[in-house]
Amino acid sequence: TLRWLDEQGVRHEREFSGWDARMLLHEYDHLEGVLFLDRLPLEDLYVYVRGEDGKTRPVPYLEVMREAEAKAASKPNLEA
Repeated sequence: TLRWLDEQGVRHEREFSGWDARMLLHEYDHLEGVLFLDRLPLEDLYVYVRGEDGKTRPVPYLEVMREAEAKAASKPNLEA
């Protein structure tokens, strides 16, 4: 159910379903700063990575993040 005020301040209420509801939620998410990717489970996200052979391949996002965190942890802290 969507509730809103029009330009004259008149209150409206309407129930949406199906594609219309998805579209309205998508647009509302824009107003709230939410991206489509924010709604996906991390297990469903993939990043395309170029391998040593020069070819790109999909790699699970969580795997890429674990590797990046491990690499960062192994570097000496130069700010200390």
